[in-house]
Formats: sequence, structure tokens, C-alpha cells
Amino acid sequence: MEAILHVLLEVPFWCSFRDPTGINVHTTFRLPPLTTLYGLVANALDLSQDDYSLRPSLRFAIGIERPGELVESYSKIMKVREAKTPEEAAKPGNIFISTSVIKQKIVSPAFWVYILAKRDELERLQKALHDPARPLYLGESDDVVDLTQIGIVDTIPITTDRFDCAVPGVKEPQEGNTPANIVNLPYHFIKRGKSDWGLQRHLYTYRMDGGPLTVKTVEPAYRVNGKNISFEPPFAEENA
Repeated sequence: MEAILHVLLEVPFWCSFRDPTGINVHTTFRLPPLTTLYGLVANALDLSQDDYSLRPSLRFAIGIERPGELVESYSKIMKVREAKTPEEAAKPGNIFISTSVIKQKIVSPAFWVYILAKRDELERLQKALHDPARPLYLGESDDVVDLTQIGIVDTIPITTDRFDCAVPGVKEPQEGNTPANIVNLPYHFIKRGKSDWGLQRHLYTYRMDGGPLTVKTVEPAYRVNGKNISFEPPFAEENA
């Protein structure tokens, strides 16, 4: 018997999960990366910004309860550039740089998050999610999120071809199933040096509308509150 924590994340306004490869066009993933989910956990527990000490002991799964509406915003940003010499600083208009940015946002989505870990760790996390050490957000720091239906269930491993969450890997849907999407989600940052970070990713197959995904192969999963949930593979830190 294994323990799993479940929590429903509801975004009352909007959120954005920026693909870190974008520059002036900030596209968003349609579901939160595992790095974002760990950040939420770390924030609730009052861990420091770059504290990844709990990452190896937590395995995440993510499902879309409500996909929300994708919108785009257009902004013109003024940035201050530090002058290198007093003469350069004295020149008017020389320290400001303007740039145009297009940002994608998701309006009012909701996501189910599942965490597989030892029961004592889940009980500690459950308490923190009910009473977080710091205000919680999902995505950017002003993306407000509400946490509901927080609980821990006991379950056993199963095998199935029908899933109610994003499935790790590239999976082929059965004929007649709603077309699936493939996304390369960030799941861990590796510190390689001062201000130098590497990024690890996992490929996931999911339905953008949040409906159940039936694939052509039988895969390992867990039964949680009537849903079949597939977790990320056991954590292994690699060079990036």
C-alpha cells in the first residue's frame, strides 16, 4: 500500500507557465511544469528559493480539471541599462531600452496535482498546504491560486490503458480517442555554477481539454478517487 496526496489548484484570474526558451514571445505551457509544482511545495514549506533537497523524494502527476481560455497580451517594456562611464550616463535617453513583449496567459484554469511519497512527508506537506509559510502562487509571482480538496489516500499500483492525467512519454492514442498533445515539460533545475543552471525535461502526452486519455499500450498507474493517475519516473538527477 502506498500513500498519495491530492490537491485541486484553481486559478481565479489567470496564470502563465512560460517556456524558458522564449524571449520576446512568452508562450505558456497548458499545464504547470513539475518545476512549478515543486516551487509551490517549497514555498508552502518555507524552503529557500534554490533548495531542491526534497525533489528526489517527491514524484508528481498533473491532470487538467478545467483547461481555461488561452489569451495573449501585448506590452512595451522600458528597461534601465547601466551606464559604463560618466560621459555615457550624462547623455539623455541613453540608459533606457524599450522592447515589445507578447505574453500568453490562461484564464481561470484548474489542475489536479498528485504527489507520491512517504506518508510522513505527505502529512508534513498536507499541513503546509493548509497553512503555507508564504503566500502561494502558480506560475508568475502575482498569479493567485486557491488550494482545495487537499487529502491523502492509500492505494496500490495498477496497470491500465486509460488515464485521467498527463502521461509520461510519447503515447499513441487509441482510434476514436480525442487527439493528444505532446509537451516537453521542465521537471528539474541543476545548479552547475554561480548563476549557471541546467534544465531537465520530460516528454508528456495529454489531452488539452482535460478528458481521459486512452492509449494503445498498458502502462503503470495508481487509482486515486476513481481516477487512473500516472506519475513521473523515479527521480534521477542527470547532467544538463
